[in-house]
Amino acid sequence: MICTEPLYIGLLGTVSFVGFTLGSFLFLSKMDSHGRKPIAVETTLITPIGLGIIVALSYFFKSQKGLEGQGDELITATGGLPSPNSMLHLLILYVLIFCIGLTFSTRQSAAFVYACELLPTQSQMLLSVSLFAFDGMVSIFATLFFRFVSNHIDHFFMVVIVIMIAALMYVWKVVPESPKYLLQREMYEELGACLFQIGTGNGIPS
Repeated sequence: MICTEPLYIGLLGTVSFVGFTLGSFLFLSKMDSHGRKPIAVETTLITPIGLGIIVALSYFFKSQKGLEGQGDELITATGGLPSPNSMLHLLILYVLIFCIGLTFSTRQSAAFVYACELLPTQSQMLLSVSLFAFDGMVSIFATLFFRFVSNHIDHFFMVVIVIMIAALMYVWKVVPESPKYLLQREMYEELGACLFQIGTGNGIPS
């Protein structure tokens, strides 16, 4: 819980949407020039890094204020206005949430295009359905987590960080670059290696 003026709390959502809007203009074209896989991985990596810093700052400011063990109160206020330390915490939160929002649209778009180009045509509709189902499952998972595991949002963030890092490591180490992107860029040597990796993974002899 953040205890301060509603204005400061509302700005947390505002800076996220501002970052989302700017990111849509600034970075979406990067996946056509730098590749699907690097952009999908790098923009996704911003989220666990940002959440990790938010969790670390939460515990740091709790220890500074002697609030350990008192729930999820991250920021205290005096006279309706944040104290200097609380304002510093808020400013850092604004920056981190802005950065996460900045990469959100690029991350979603790059990951979707990347996955579509790796799948056969008949499976692409299933991918779209799965993404919507996954969005719903995240909300269900969060509800069950807060009900049965912990009501501390820091703990939830930690689980999200672990899951995202594990998924990113798998994609980076195992999943190849999009063959369609390599073909469009006329990177034929890399394309051959990519198709060989895909064929080997699917049990198709070279």
